[in-house]
Amino acid sequence: VLEDLFYGVQMMLDGYCVEKGN
Repeated sequence: VLEDLFYGVQMMLDGYCVEKGN
């Protein structure tokens, strides 16, 4: 479960970086 949460956070951060265009 913890790994799934970490994976979700990484995906969210990755999408955030893409949205910022960084």
